[in-house]
Amino acid sequence: MKLSKLIIGFTAVVTPLMSTLAEGWDLSLGVNYRTFDGVEFKSRQITNGGFLDGSVTWIDDNGDGLQNDGDLWLYKVASSLQQVDVATLQEVTYTQAAISQQNADIDDGIGVVFKASYTLRHEEKYRFNLDLSLTTARSSSKFALNTSVNTVGYDIGENWNDPNAPTGGGPLPNQLDKITGGNVEMGTVQDGNGVVYSSAGLDFDLYTLGLGISGMYDVDDFSLFIGAGPTISLIDYEMYDEVTGYWKDGSGTFYSSQESEHSTKWRGGLYAEFGLLYAINETWGIGVAGRYDYIPVKVETEVAEIDLTGFSGQAFINYQF
Repeated sequence: MKLSKLIIGFTAVVTPLMSTLAEGWDLSLGVNYRTFDGVEFKSRQITNGGFLDGSVTWIDDNGDGLQNDGDLWLYKVASSLQQVDVATLQEVTYTQAAISQQNADIDDGIGVVFKASYTLRHEEKYRFNLDLSLTTARSSSKFALNTSVNTVGYDIGENWNDPNAPTGGGPLPNQLDKITGGNVEMGTVQDGNGVVYSSAGLDFDLYTLGLGISGMYDVDDFSLFIGAGPTISLIDYEMYDEVTGYWKDGSGTFYSSQESEHSTKWRGGLYAEFGLLYAINETWGIGVAGRYDYIPVKVETEVAEIDLTGFSGQAFINYQF
């Protein structure tokens, strides 16, 4: 959703009210600097889990042309993501890579703040206002994610015995088989022979509409104010990640992927603000404000959760009717 459309809609609500109640209105327009609590990336395997698909090859160790107990059975995994180093009838090893769960900071955002305030009550130095506000922020972040690569061993043992296999047990040569976690025992986890690089990016526009009550205290040409109220926020985001796995011996890559996700989501929340306004004359003024936005429900994507709660710093000009 474009910022211009939101401002047009915002103005369409405010203008009729101002026409009816011309006096007592203040309009503020300024710059909004927004921080965010961060993003939490989910842990995930980037290799295929569950089972190993592949084929078994018989090697005639003694050269007699017969399949005997002493012969060697080699198991080769079909998927390049689960590269076999050494495999026999007793053991198979493959490379397993994962991205760990981790938190990262989101770059601060820049946007605008537009607020219309109507004075509900004015007593000497005190004023109580009804505030309708719109704040925006645009943020763009890049992340380098922590990854791990392990070589995992499975002890196949007697679980591969096949009554139809030759003497000594084991699957038939070149027969497609599966080894699942339910019928093998986990072996020793060793240092991996590969390295994985993973990066991600997050771009978003955040629009927050607030309706609140504020109180002001006038001291000469200065006014101190504090306010709070509920909000509704729209986030328009794009998240993308790229993962590449390299063999340490320089023989190439064993994994590569690029994915992106674009969506818009709504979130409810609360805000609280405080600030200082200086009256240049009876009509115009300038001011600064600090604001805290609490958005309890995170924005969940395929690979991460975005926490939009954060602080804002604002500088604005004010026009009083």
